Amino acid sequence: MSSVANLTDAQLRALSECITHGRIGQGISYASVVLFLYDYSLTVWNEAKYVWRPRRFTLSSITFVVARYAAMATAIIALLPNASVPAIDSTATVFRLIAIIASELILAVRTWAIWGRSRKILIMLISFSVAAIIPAATIVAESIVSNHVVPLVNEEFQDICSLTISNISEGFIGPYVVAMLYEFVTLTLSLIRIISWRKTIPARIRAPIIDTLWRDGVLYYSFMLILGFVNIGLVLQQGVPQVRTGGAELQAVLHSILSTRIVLHLAASTDPRDIAAPGCSVYQTGMQFTSEFATAYCRMAYHDANNQNFSSQNLNSPYAAGDPYYNQSSGFITPPNGEKPKGKGVSKWIKIGIPLAILVIVGVVVGAVVGTKKSKDSSSSSPAAQSAAAASSSSASVNSALEELATGKFAMATNSLYMVPLYPQVTDTAVFTTPTFASSAKASLTWPSDTFSAATPAATSVRPDRPRLIAPQYKWDVLADHIAADPYLSYWNETIFGNATDWYNDDPVAYFFDGGNGILDIARRFKQRAKAFSYAYRMTNDTKWADRLWVEIQNVAGNYTTSFGPDYDRWDSNHFLDTAEFSAGYGIAYDWLYDVWTDDQKAAMRFTLIEYGLSFGLQAYNNASSFIGWWKTNTTGNWNCVCNGGLTLGSLAILGDDDTGSASQLLALTVPNALENCAAGPTSDGTWSETQDYWYFGTTGYAEMTSALITATGSDYGMLNDAYTLTGYSHMYGQGLTQLFAVGDTGPNKFSSTANGLFFFASEFNEPTIALYQRDQADAADPWSMFWYDASVQGAFWDGLPLDRNFDNEIDQWVSMRSTWTDINGTYIGMKAGMNQGRQTHNDLDCGDFVLDAMGHRWAGELGDGNYNALDYFSNDTQSSARWYYYRKMTEGQNTILINKSNQNVLAKPTILGYDTTNDTQGSSTVYEVASGSTAYWYADITSAYFSDTSSAKRGVRFINNRTQMLVQDEITTTSPFQWRMHTNATVSVSSDGTKATLTIDGDEMIVSILSPSSGATFTTSAAVRFDTDPIPPEADQPNPGVTVLIIEMDAGTTNLQVLFSPQWKDGTSSVTPPSVDLANWSLTSHNT
Repeated sequence: MSSVANLTDAQLRALSECITHGRIGQGISYASVVLFLYDYSLTVWNEAKYVWRPRRFTLSSITFVVARYAAMATAIIALLPNASVPAIDSTATVFRLIAIIASELILAVRTWAIWGRSRKILIMLISFSVAAIIPAATIVAESIVSNHVVPLVNEEFQDICSLTISNISEGFIGPYVVAMLYEFVTLTLSLIRIISWRKTIPARIRAPIIDTLWRDGVLYYSFMLILGFVNIGLVLQQGVPQVRTGGAELQAVLHSILSTRIVLHLAASTDPRDIAAPGCSVYQTGMQFTSEFATAYCRMAYHDANNQNFSSQNLNSPYAAGDPYYNQSSGFITPPNGEKPKGKGVSKWIKIGIPLAILVIVGVVVGAVVGTKKSKDSSSSSPAAQSAAAASSSSASVNSALEELATGKFAMATNSLYMVPLYPQVTDTAVFTTPTFASSAKASLTWPSDTFSAATPAATSVRPDRPRLIAPQYKWDVLADHIAADPYLSYWNETIFGNATDWYNDDPVAYFFDGGNGILDIARRFKQRAKAFSYAYRMTNDTKWADRLWVEIQNVAGNYTTSFGPDYDRWDSNHFLDTAEFSAGYGIAYDWLYDVWTDDQKAAMRFTLIEYGLSFGLQAYNNASSFIGWWKTNTTGNWNCVCNGGLTLGSLAILGDDDTGSASQLLALTVPNALENCAAGPTSDGTWSETQDYWYFGTTGYAEMTSALITATGSDYGMLNDAYTLTGYSHMYGQGLTQLFAVGDTGPNKFSSTANGLFFFASEFNEPTIALYQRDQADAADPWSMFWYDASVQGAFWDGLPLDRNFDNEIDQWVSMRSTWTDINGTYIGMKAGMNQGRQTHNDLDCGDFVLDAMGHRWAGELGDGNYNALDYFSNDTQSSARWYYYRKMTEGQNTILINKSNQNVLAKPTILGYDTTNDTQGSSTVYEVASGSTAYWYADITSAYFSDTSSAKRGVRFINNRTQMLVQDEITTTSPFQWRMHTNATVSVSSDGTKATLTIDGDEMIVSILSPSSGATFTTSAAVRFDTDPIPPEADQPNPGVTVLIIEMDAGTTNLQVLFSPQWKDGTSSVTPPSVDLANWSLTSHNT
């Protein structure tokens, strides 16, 4: 080697600069490594908690791992003494690219989640991602191919001062520019949404997650923008090539740190304030992490957000759903429950397929370039060919999966916004056949006959073997075979075990008294866990599940490490639903794991169950002055079903072991009382008289109790009746194409209350249609489903099912009309008349109310619950009740006619005047072409809903133009001014003449036109807030962010008001203007054009 003395001045300067720049570059690299390791040490605990502990793969967790550990690989390489060797340098470059791509994917997932997992946003992001990845990967591949060592002084000083460079060094500007453009687009999309939330939602009630999203977005963009320009400058600056590697390393590390912290910040957020859709939906349906936050965040009372105190009057309210802000309206979305059974969320193809596809793209591009450069004559064995083969194999797998989905075994996915199944639009009807049980193809999946038969059934005489509740041993004996043969049972089994694993790793449910709601959420979460852990043990015989369940049992008994409620009343008998749900959970645990528990454990469980559950049940029945038993008298709603159901399950479980006689005494009381009240929950047309949402609570309690009586004692004692035969169809028709026709109160978190009673009804009443419907729903995966579902069922629920149905019981009076059962983008109309009383104070003053779906959106929707803990919210349902002062409950807050700015008459008794339909049924294919002339209409006389100033009020709704347009028509005669009102989550633009309004949601448009009268009627808009002249409610109304009221103001007189809804279909379907026809003259052909 030459000595320094032999170098020329130019070489000496080159050597000095080389050493200086090398040290700077190396210093930046080492600083990046230290920064990465420091951040890793701060966040590794949260990573273990939120990424590894849940033990399941999600799109977020996979991209998180790739982003973090690819960056870690580059950090390790940077510490190697020979990191500049071409092979090692190339390896580091590839890892940097992978880390940055994964980081950008996290950013894309977050953006997609913030936009409600919009299909359009997803397509745009995927397209942009591919467009960004391909050129970046191409440049990296070209760089790897042309990498070579260049001495910066002379060859003799090469070991000291050299640089690995490529022939396209300046081409590295491309990846930096692409990354900056990509981040600009994704972050701009995110910030547009977040800024909108921050502007429309007051800071005092705004969920902190919105501010977290804002902070992380701004931080990410600021750092990446600055660093992107710095690295571009380094590429262009020819004199500092050694610093480029340090800049590239810093780029990869910062991408990794900031993107993974986005995920961890969301997952670790524990502030329980909530605004329903924004944030909660981003966290749960988008980022898909499991933590305590998922429970706390989505369940915060309105009074907490406003630093209010509970009203003492409502602490003992029999109606205490407890989560008044839970259904806060932002587009009429019912957010998911905090701790609910897993549904069909993001498909595994999306979770794993997208990251895999990106790696395949990178591999294909890099392999193609490298292979082309180095081995043109060996294409068959080149990396490109191998990657292409892998891609082809992956594509074949996807196609195979889609083919299986298209057979009708599963809905393809679940819509994340509305949690409704999405069906493949295919015409192959091989499996889409008429609904039936025990078809020849699936006869082997029928349940064996029960060997137990009671000669003279009695509620206090039970079967000799265990379990006796809902799932007798003869079903367990064949369940594994059924799971192996049936894809639904297999999926549910996997989901139940997934839930059990999540809950196994969680702390026991914590005691939290939620004012008027008591500890109902806690009770139902305990019941969920009791079911899941018991099921997991019986399927595996692994005692870890029994041991974990014992922890929960001890916890709610007050015998664990922390206190659980007051010693004298741990299960909150003042809010008896809580007591009942704990009793049911204890009964399940006692019965299903009967052979596992020791005698001491069983004795302890019996003591707790009697002390905090059954004894209060006896008090409720035997002490006439006790408040806690109010639900046993003339109460046909959910309270009677849940309370009697829980007491019955608990009593049946310990019957024969109970030496106090409590169980047998209670069974003599609960069964006849439930037969008188709970069995009358549905009206004669199957509608649950409270509301569509309270149907879940009531039918779950009823199904559990009736099923347990049948399996344990051999009889239903008359509980099964015709109304429950019909209630499954009421539920199906009450579900629009996006969500429920959810009038009135929608209730608390459902947790253990599902629609899976439909499986029980289907089997008991031989109604395969409702079982086929429910098995595709998001809440189907549940231990009850494993035993209520008859796996021999086959066919498509929609095959032969009418599109329209009229429900004519005088309490309910509502109609359901649609264009399809299987395409979320079709049309749906729900309208009601019915009584304004008789619903256990869960209704609104809303005769004439309607909802409307089209193109995958709800255009006219319901505001849902008010604040359940607000003063006088449940006081009574008389005309002067303060309940009707709250905006969401008064007529003003409904989609109906408001006369003289006054509430409707609570004594209203409307009548249905007309209903007809072309009686279309869908047939077996999921692709349904509406026939020419297809229509349905319904109209009612709602005059009785108004007072003496109104002599006539009639309202009707119908389909126009082969079910592609909808007409709402009102014929009013009144001496007072009135308003036509409709609440929408759409952006509304009113035409200059006021006769048309353009509603826009996610780029889709609905034109709303006033057809009649031809003059004097115009649209205006308003926020969803009360008039200044309204009576002041006892407590402040909840805000309704994002909701606009579309209004038509009309003067007194006789008016025929016709409003036409015309979706702007993307397939080019044109709208028509129908003729004007009085309601009395409506017919199936009256509006043909």
